[in-house]
Amino acid sequence: MDKYGLETLLKQRSIYSLSASSFLGTVTSYSAKTSQLKEHFATYYTTEFPSEPLLLSCHCRFLAFPVHSHEFFEMMYVYSGEVTHRFGERAITLNAGDILIVAPEVCHSVDMGGEDDLAVNFLMTKEFVSRSLFKNIYIYQKLIAFFTEALSNGGHTGSQYLIFKTGNNEKVHSIASEIMCEFFDPDSFSETALECMLPLFFSAAVRSSANDNDTFDRARYSNGRSISPILRYIETNCKTATLKSVAAHFGYSPASISALLKRNYGESFMKLRHRFCMNLAGALLTDPDILVSEVAESVGFSNISFFYDLFGRYYGTTPAEYKKRMNLKN
Repeated sequence: MDKYGLETLLKQRSIYSLSASSFLGTVTSYSAKTSQLKEHFATYYTTEFPSEPLLLSCHCRFLAFPVHSHEFFEMMYVYSGEVTHRFGERAITLNAGDILIVAPEVCHSVDMGGEDDLAVNFLMTKEFVSRSLFKNIYIYQKLIAFFTEALSNGGHTGSQYLIFKTGNNEKVHSIASEIMCEFFDPDSFSETALECMLPLFFSAAVRSSANDNDTFDRARYSNGRSISPILRYIETNCKTATLKSVAAHFGYSPASISALLKRNYGESFMKLRHRFCMNLAGALLTDPDILVSEVAESVGFSNISFFYDLFGRYYGTTPAEYKKRMNLKN
């Protein structure tokens, strides 16, 4: 799919149907649950509504969306024109190239757009963010803090949304267009390509908005050095890493390492280690021949009951059910 084909597709899929318009005209608020949206909005969103961890949908430009919330992360990229979102009394207008990420359960509305106002929504489940996205973007302090708060607390505490003002940066636009083409015109390699391209998309967005007031800088030591090597070390050694061993490796006291992690990422060492362990556990469970007990041991858990409890908190299901679902998918 070339640029012309993509623009044509976006224009076609962003025209609302009469049934969708009629439905929205009867409500003042609703929760964006899969069954409701699949029934009422399938005509202009996607042919596969939120049954996958990551979905893209064309924003309906000729429709004003009333106050609503989602059970997933919603990221809007404005392809052309502008789109205005409202969070209570605050109106936020996104211009071409801008990116808005809204946390789950956050109430917002969207104004009606015009002929040239094209945008695409990236719908990301909490599981997808925790499993696939988190490990690739942890060098960006405010970005990962936003996702961490939302995953831990829902949309009612902490930041409700993040904005990247990219100034229609050419690289951001190019990667966004490639992601859209992979999703709307997929082949057998597209799923893997999408998971690889999203971190590149965030990286380009962070770089392009570096001069904005809400700069998303890399997390750093107090002396200016990047602390991302600490995160990489914990991730690589999540099975055996302790606060003491990490501190010794980097020549800091345990208290200093703990304070650095808490200040930059909003989580304790143990929570970060557990998150990396669960990321690894999820990857291992895609092997149809591996036992759950073997996975637990491989990520450093001798207490199988605690492993099951922690896994359930991160993935919302049991390791056995997760393994079954992933292998059916593959």
